Amino acid sequence: MKTLCQSFIVCVLTLLCQYENATGQTAPSALQNSGTQQVKTLGEVNVRAQKPVIRQEADRIIYDLQADPDSRSKSVLEMMRKIPFLSLDASNNMLLKGNSSYKIFINGKPSGMLTHNPKEVLGSMPASSIKEIEVITTPPAKYDAEGLAGIINIILVKKTTDGINGVINLSEKFPQGGPGVGGSFAARQGRLGIAVFGGGSMNNTPAINIDNYRNTITEQPTSFVQQGQDKTKSRAGYLGTEISYEIDSLHLVFASFSTNMNQGDADNNRHSALMSEGALVEGYVFFNDSRNKTYNIEAGINYQSGFKADKNRLLTFSYNYSNNNNDLTNNVSIINRVNYVLPGYRQFNDGKASEQTVQIDYVHPLKKLLIEAGVKGIFRINKSDYQHYNLDEVSKSFELDSSASNQFDNHQNVFSIYNSYNFTAKKWSVKAGVRLEQTATDVDFISTRSKVRQRFLHLIPAVAVGYRIDNSNSLNFGFTRRIKRPGIHKLNPYVNRANPNYESMGNPNLAPSLMNNLTLGYGKSGKFNINVGLGYSFFNNLDLGITTFDSTRNVMVATFANVGKGDAILGYISLGYPVIKNWNLGLNTNLTYVKLEGESDGAIMRTNSLLYNINLSSSHKFDKGWRFMVNVTAIGPNIVSLQAISNRVITSSFTLSKELLGGNIALSATVNNPFSTYRNNRVATTGKSFYESSLSREYFRNFSLSADIRLGQLKGGIKKTKRGINNNDVSNKGGL
Repeated sequence: MKTLCQSFIVCVLTLLCQYENATGQTAPSALQNSGTQQVKTLGEVNVRAQKPVIRQEADRIIYDLQADPDSRSKSVLEMMRKIPFLSLDASNNMLLKGNSSYKIFINGKPSGMLTHNPKEVLGSMPASSIKEIEVITTPPAKYDAEGLAGIINIILVKKTTDGINGVINLSEKFPQGGPGVGGSFAARQGRLGIAVFGGGSMNNTPAINIDNYRNTITEQPTSFVQQGQDKTKSRAGYLGTEISYEIDSLHLVFASFSTNMNQGDADNNRHSALMSEGALVEGYVFFNDSRNKTYNIEAGINYQSGFKADKNRLLTFSYNYSNNNNDLTNNVSIINRVNYVLPGYRQFNDGKASEQTVQIDYVHPLKKLLIEAGVKGIFRINKSDYQHYNLDEVSKSFELDSSASNQFDNHQNVFSIYNSYNFTAKKWSVKAGVRLEQTATDVDFISTRSKVRQRFLHLIPAVAVGYRIDNSNSLNFGFTRRIKRPGIHKLNPYVNRANPNYESMGNPNLAPSLMNNLTLGYGKSGKFNINVGLGYSFFNNLDLGITTFDSTRNVMVATFANVGKGDAILGYISLGYPVIKNWNLGLNTNLTYVKLEGESDGAIMRTNSLLYNINLSSSHKFDKGWRFMVNVTAIGPNIVSLQAISNRVITSSFTLSKELLGGNIALSATVNNPFSTYRNNRVATTGKSFYESSLSREYFRNFSLSADIRLGQLKGGIKKTKRGINNNDVSNKGGL
């Protein structure tokens, strides 16, 4: 009772002081002694409320990384394990609702540096430089329809008063991995604002063992064994900047520029033996020194104009240009031949892609209704010059094999128009719209003088409904249709023979695929946070990877085809609970039951699989800035292609961190998978006439050290145009 009375007195005195500050008058004292007024000065009163880590809107889930202290010691990629709908597979590839077909944005627009190898960039990007990650499960009509599962939008921290601030993170991983650095900085002076983000990493993988086993069921059954090692290293770097200038209260110019480079080098060797009826049919040993180098540059400018009658009415003109170069080299030598005649060879694939985009957007707000409309045009040119040279054993020189070489020229234009409506009334919010997209593709194989011409028209509806039960409970429902439009690597018929026994190539006749998605979700925020949801997807004509066996050459051939059809039931559970004052528990579970079938080599292949990814996290804060974190993830089998599935695995990580200088510096040490040095990654592939098992013994246990440094204060904001170009219409990812 005494404590309650003291709290009541403090509240009354606080209100009296606030009254005095607001009116400039002296409030009557609450304490009097013998008619003499005694005035006591209160110390500063801080009222703290825990900021919710997860928020739910009608069409998306928002994860606030700044409200999660684990972000000080993790990369963006590592934090994906804790975000609803998102997960990482055993190789740290990102999945959205168990699907690898999605788009990644930075600050509301796609970035070329995340198109080809996002895990390299996100693995070196410090999570402390990120404000929020939005998982848009029902993308509005203003977004391009590409990405079967939806959109991942990464929002950088860019707030500052006049001056400069930022965050920088340094890390080191071993024995697999290497050094990394990443950060973001922001500055503002009057009407001019600048934000810069960048980083780089080195990743070295010591030699790992690779074993491939294959049995064929043909007129003359064979067994094939291939054993060897792979040793890889990669270098990645990225840099981006955004500049805004407020001409006046109605006009704003926003420009962006980004560039990134990724180079991967690999040394592979295999001992190969083909057996039939217990006898050696053929054998050889091959070595491949390969290199894959990618360089991308992107620039854009946006002009936004408001209206004097209503500053919330906006008209935006946008232009964006990007250019990407990708060079692949295979240098294969073959020794110790037994009945094997294929010569050594070299392969070169010089790929180039350029893209120009123009867009106009208009936003018109009414009382409770926001109307959006826009038109857009994307103009792409993709080129590939692939050459195959065979080694002449006599002259020891390489000669061009014109039958395995070609020049590939792909022109693709995408035109779209959209109209959407955002209605809010009391507890309800509705986002509904429709988008019409036309795709025109013209492919020219210059060397063989053959052409492919395709025209597609798609109508894409999107509806998201949200209902807020009260301040902490909400429901949402969504329906949308999404497109999976094949990217250049799936269309390019370049035959990659990094391994003489395997061929992989694209298919220029691929057509876009459609998927229809229904979602239903519930969210509760507060001391106990919970987000649960269900979803149902059905699809047809998916472009899937298929594998066949060429018995005349004893070679496996992998390509893509529009053969997949089926459906999937989705479920997710995300929980967060503070067990005691400084101890938090979290659970993020993604479940997908998939029924999939398709044709390969004249046979119908079917799979009914339960895919799961369950992450349990725990964080405890001790005195003097110490924190201990644990993450355990159970990853189920994953569908690699129509015919291939990978094995399950359990991963774990333990992190100890220490904050210094009032939290401006955070040092952390992490051990991943301390209980096992290696893990066996197995992929089983089944075909009409073969069964194959591929086993790689990969490094599992590794250690990392990192330092996270904050600079400056985070208060004001850098303005950017409300609308801009979002080229999320094309996918280079596989998966469902």
